[in-house]
Amino acid sequence: MTARCLALGLSVLLATAAHGQDVKDDAVTKPAAEKSTAEKPEAAEKPAKPAAKKADKKADKEAEKKAEKPKPAVDEPKTTTVDKLPGTLKTLHVCAMPKATVEIDTERYAKSVVFFISCTAARGGLTPSAVYVARDAKGAGAKLVTFESLAPDGSASKLEMLYSVTPAREAFTKEGDQQPHAHVRDETPWLVGAWAPEDRPGVCAISATWRLQGDKAELYLWEEAKECPKGELPKYEAKADKKPPPLVGR
Repeated sequence: MTARCLALGLSVLLATAAHGQDVKDDAVTKPAAEKSTAEKPEAAEKPAKPAAKKADKKADKEAEKKAEKPKPAVDEPKTTTVDKLPGTLKTLHVCAMPKATVEIDTERYAKSVVFFISCTAARGGLTPSAVYVARDAKGAGAKLVTFESLAPDGSASKLEMLYSVTPAREAFTKEGDQQPHAHVRDETPWLVGAWAPEDRPGVCAISATWRLQGDKAELYLWEEAKECPKGELPKYEAKADKKPPPLVGR
């Protein structure tokens, strides 16, 4: 999405068939009396090597053209208009006009599909996104996700749009694994965001982690940074921490 950022660490094989061609002997015509069944077939037929080479070159060129075609970016969001969104999303997505162009991205989990759809940005501002959860990729039973958050004074609050949000999964380690967190759980959706807030003077960045339960995103980690050194990671301070598990992105 336009404002999404990820805060986590995560052939064409072509075969050409051989072409064969029967070629008649046109080198020497002998009298019928001199023809014999003992004539060697090698003297009567010769392979059409030039034709085979030509076919091979053509096949090679076709293979090169196909190999040069760029592979589609499967994780890139698609562009559409609100009235063409799947299922009930076209009526749920009220943060943009019906004919407005939006970007839509999806993430499939074991029992649900999460939709990320851009909203209309304020003049000169960043583009926010709304998040929806549905039973399938057609948007069946879609619901708007609300995010638990913290207000500037530290009190509990809620968000329905985010300037940065990306999907994640829980990583875990099995006994005998040489590397930790080599496996992921596909059941529970996790969501992660990191953005520069406009409503908190003195705070240059916020990082948050949520676990999706139904259409509610339960807040697991909320961090704020007052210092964002150039070329370095922000110096975050946890304001709420339920100790989320190790997470991996796409």
